[in-house]
Amino acid sequence: MSTLIKVCGIRDLKTARFCSELGVDALGFVFCKSIRKITPEEAKSIITSLPKNILKIGVFMDNAIEEVRQIRDFCGLDVIQLHGDEDIDYCKQIKSPYIKAFKTNKQDFDSMKQYDCFGYLVDSPKDFTGDMIGKVFDWTVIKNVSEDIRNRIILAGGLNSSNVVEGIKAVTPFMVDVSSGVETNRVKDLDKIETFIRKVRDFEEN
Repeated sequence: MSTLIKVCGIRDLKTARFCSELGVDALGFVFCKSIRKITPEEAKSIITSLPKNILKIGVFMDNAIEEVRQIRDFCGLDVIQLHGDEDIDYCKQIKSPYIKAFKTNKQDFDSMKQYDCFGYLVDSPKDFTGDMIGKVFDWTVIKNVSEDIRNRIILAGGLNSSNVVEGIKAVTPFMVDVSSGVETNRVKDLDKIETFIRKVRDFEEN
């Protein structure tokens, strides 16, 4: 099975279309405090121009539940990504497929089994801030996660074209999530995006 690729922090149509044309599987739109935050109106104008087969994922961090629902419906989001301290009751009230982000510690790993996620995003604890600047963590800790959850692991945190293949080998995630690793001066770099995608696809073909 091919590893899905998600490019997060999309803020303009040119980048979104470029990703789509190169076969990216999912695009992330950030609606919480972040240098990559986008307004619902901006996101909708991009999303309506994209093919239906690409997943549109909205990233939130402890937003009010009603706000999440309203943005989801307005923009036409397929999946909700929760990057804060949202508990299981909060997640159930979203009433959408959701990704929950977890820190790399025993407490978070133990709590994973309480959630029925579309994907379990494992990220560096340093990434649980408004800036969301990726930091690589010790990938071997994912071996402590139960097998049924490992099948839905999304690997994030400091990924770039130089280390993504190593990360896939170590974790075998069902999706890799990149943002700052394909940026130059905090702006999406089309050359870096293309290189990242090529590294993943070339590895899978060989």
